[in-house]
Amino acid sequence: MNELLLSIGLSQEIYYLGGPEVGILHLICNGIIALAYFLISLTFLYILYRREDVPFKGLLFLFIIFIWLYSASYALDIWVFWHHDYLISGLTRLVTAIISFTTAIALILKIPEILLLPSPKQVNNINQELQRTIEKLEAQQIIVNKQKQRLQHLLENHQQAEIELDREKNFLQAILSNLSDGIVACDQNGILTLFNQATIDFHGLPHTPLTADQWSEHYNLYLIDGQTPMPKNQVPLFRALAGESVRDVEMKIVPKDGQPRTILANGDPIIALNGKRLGAVIAMRDVTELKKTQQALWESQAQFLEIFTHAAVGMAIVDLDGKWIEVNPTLCLMLGYSHRELQATNFQAITYSEDLDQDLLKVQELLSGEIASYQMEKRYIHKHGNLIWINLSVSLVRNKLQQPLYFVTLLENINQRKQAELALAQLNEDLEERVERRTTKLEKINNLLRQTSEQLKKSNQELEQFAYIASHDLKAPLRAIANLSQWLEEDLEDKLDDTSRHNLNLLRGRVHRLENLINGLLAYSRVGKVKNETKKVIIADLLADIIDLLAVGSNFEINIQGTMPTLITEELPLQQVFSNLISNAVKHSDRHAGKITISVVEQQEFWEFAVADNGQGIEAQYHDKIFTLFQTLKARDEQENTGIGLAIVKKAVENQGGQVTVESELGKGTTFRFTWKKISNNN
Repeated sequence: MNELLLSIGLSQEIYYLGGPEVGILHLICNGIIALAYFLISLTFLYILYRREDVPFKGLLFLFIIFIWLYSASYALDIWVFWHHDYLISGLTRLVTAIISFTTAIALILKIPEILLLPSPKQVNNINQELQRTIEKLEAQQIIVNKQKQRLQHLLENHQQAEIELDREKNFLQAILSNLSDGIVACDQNGILTLFNQATIDFHGLPHTPLTADQWSEHYNLYLIDGQTPMPKNQVPLFRALAGESVRDVEMKIVPKDGQPRTILANGDPIIALNGKRLGAVIAMRDVTELKKTQQALWESQAQFLEIFTHAAVGMAIVDLDGKWIEVNPTLCLMLGYSHRELQATNFQAITYSEDLDQDLLKVQELLSGEIASYQMEKRYIHKHGNLIWINLSVSLVRNKLQQPLYFVTLLENINQRKQAELALAQLNEDLEERVERRTTKLEKINNLLRQTSEQLKKSNQELEQFAYIASHDLKAPLRAIANLSQWLEEDLEDKLDDTSRHNLNLLRGRVHRLENLINGLLAYSRVGKVKNETKKVIIADLLADIIDLLAVGSNFEINIQGTMPTLITEELPLQQVFSNLISNAVKHSDRHAGKITISVVEQQEFWEFAVADNGQGIEAQYHDKIFTLFQTLKARDEQENTGIGLAIVKKAVENQGGQVTVESELGKGTTFRFTWKKISNNN
C-alpha cells in the first residue's frame, strides 16, 4: 500500500506526517469541496438566468466567480498533491484572492442597500398587507369580471346595434339613391355632407364638400327667373342652416350641360336632443314638368274662358239637377235672361213642355253611362214668351272615379235655319213640280237628240261614202284630162305657140291642184275615223323614215335635240303630224340654207314635241287661221299649196287628246308645238 501511494506521487510530507490514510482523506475532501463549490456556482448562475428580478446581480455574479475559483483551487490541490505543480496552484489562489477581495469590497459598498432590504418581520408584514391587497384585488377582480361581462354584453349589443345601424344606413342609402327628390345636407360648419343621386342628376355635378359661399356659383343656382344668380342668404340650405324652416321655395338649376330645371325646396335645421345644431337638410323636387303642365292648364283654362266668353254659340255648365252653374253672354242674349236670372233657375223651367220629356230621357241615359253625349233640337222659352229653336249638344264630365260632376252644353240658335227649312220645304214642293214639268220636256228633247244623232250618223256614213266615190269618180276624169292635154301638146307640138303651150301647162297644174285637194279632203275626212292598232313607236326611227321619205334637200339641216321617247300609240296619225310639219317647214322656207330643229319635253301624261324652222315666219294675225281648212298665206298660183296639211295636224292631235300651238314672228322663223299622250287611250 505504502509503495503504491509513493509510486503515484503522493506528497511525502503528508505521507510522513499523517500516514497514507490522511493523504487519501485530503484527496476525497478536496474533491467533494471542489464539486460542491462548483455546483453552488452553477446553482447561482441558474437562478440569475431564471430570475431577472434578483437584487444585486453584479455582486452575486462576483460571488459566483469567487466560488467557482475557490472550487478550482480545491481541484488544483488534488493535482498538486500528485504533481507538485505549485505555480498553477499559486496563480489560481492569486486570482481567487483578487476576486474574493473584490467581492468583499463590493459587498461592503452594497451594505447600505442591503440594510434597506426588509427584515423577515417586515417581509411578513408586507406579505400580510400584500395578502390583504390580493384579497381586495380578488374582490375587485370579481367586480371587474362582472363589469367585464357587462361590458362584453354591452359590446355585443353595440356590435349588434352597429350591424342594425349599418343595415339601416344601407337601407336609408338605398332609399336616398332611389328617391326622385334630391336630398342635400351639410354639417354645422356649412360643409356639404350628403348628396343623393337625384341631386347629382339635377346639377349634372358630383358631390363636392364645399362651403356655403360656393354653393350658388358651383351648382348653378338661380332665382325663379332663371337669369339672376341666387344670393347666398336666399339659398334654401343656407336658410335652413341659419335655423329657418324653409317651405316651398322655388328656384332654378341651370346646369352648363343640360336643360334648366324648376325646383321646389323644403328644409329644416338638424338639431340634436341637447339642442345643439348639427347642420341642415333640404329636399328638392323637380317640378319642371308640373310647371309646364300648370302653365298648359292655365293657358287651357284661359283659352276655354276666352272661348266660353266670346263664343258665337251659347255655352253653359249645368249641375246634375239641371241648374245653370255658369252661362256665357251669348246664351244670355239668345234667351233674353241676365246672367243672374239664369243662375237662379234650371233648364227645365225654360224648356218648352213638348220637348222636356225627350231631353230628360237623354239626361238619364247620359248619367247611367248608356251614351257619352247627345244632341237634339228643342225649343226654349224666351224671356219675352216666344219660342227659340236650339240645337243642343250635351256631354257629361266625370271625375277619376267616373262619378258624374256636371254637364257641359252647347246651344246654337237655329231659328233662322228652321224658318229656312220651312221655306225650303215649300220651295222643294215648287221645285218638284217644276222638275216634273222639266223632266217631261227633257224627255222630248232627248228623243229629238236621239233622232238627230241617228240622222247625223247616217249623214256621216253618206259623207264618207261620198268622199270615197268623189275621190274615185273625180280623180279618174282628172287623170284623163291631164293625159289628154299631154297628148294634145305632143300631137300639136309644131303648131302650138308659147301662149297655147303655157295654157296647157296651166291646165295640167290646175288638174294636179284639184287632185291634191281631193286627196287632202279624203285624208282629212279619214282622220280619227280609221282606228289603227296601237303599238310601240320609237320616235327617233319614225323621224328618220319621214326624213328619208320626204327627200329633204342637202341645203336643209335637220337637228333632233335630246333623246326621243318611245310611245305606245297609233303610228299613222303621228306620222301624218310630223310629215306635214316638216314638209310645211321645207315648203315655206325662204332661205338658201334652211334649218329645222325637232325637240321634246316630258310632261305628266304627255310628251310635248316642237318642230322649229328658220323660215320667213307667220304674222300673229294668221296664227289661228292657218289651222283652218283650205287656208293658205299665199295665193295658190304664187305657191302651190292645198291648205289642208295643218288642218290635218290639228285634227289628228286633238283626236289623241292633245293640243297644237304656233309661235312665230315675221322674219324670225316658226315653231309648232303639239302634245301627244304617252300611252294612247286606244291601248
